[in-house]
Amino acid sequence: MSVEANVALLRDLHERRKRNALDIDERAEYEQLRDAFAQAFVKANRVSVRPGQTCRQAVRASCAIQLELTVRERIHKTITLDLSTHGFAALVGAALEVGTSCTFALRVRSEMVRGQGKVVACARYGSGNSSFRVSIAFEPLSPPDLERVELVVFDAALASLARTNE
Repeated sequence: MSVEANVALLRDLHERRKRNALDIDERAEYEQLRDAFAQAFVKANRVSVRPGQTCRQAVRASCAIQLELTVRERIHKTITLDLSTHGFAALVGAALEVGTSCTFALRVRSEMVRGQGKVVACARYGSGNSSFRVSIAFEPLSPPDLERVELVVFDAALASLARTNE
């Protein structure tokens, strides 16, 4: 099967997976295609896969998801810049200290994914303004929340593929 046919099949199965409309055989095929796509996506984007990490876990895609980030009782309402199953990056209006714990609420479709995280990076964003790009690593998410996040990540990754082929 051609690459284009595999991607078209993955898109179809992915949309059906979001509606929980796959049978057992289709689910197995979907998982195989998603793994193969993740491997190709990581390679094409030169993403480093850490020891013990799968390509699926390494996929990070640009996407704007509504976010409420609470750090030391200060609430930052913003959107994500990118998202993976391990965390996200967003712009905030204050520098945040690396290692600081936080809570977050991501609006994933019509549901909220809530959890705990830790600031792993923070850097001034842009020239002369007061925005900071902050990277947050998730504390372990529940399996249902992890699946919700992974579906959004693959939505964004598939959408980025469509943009590069136009």
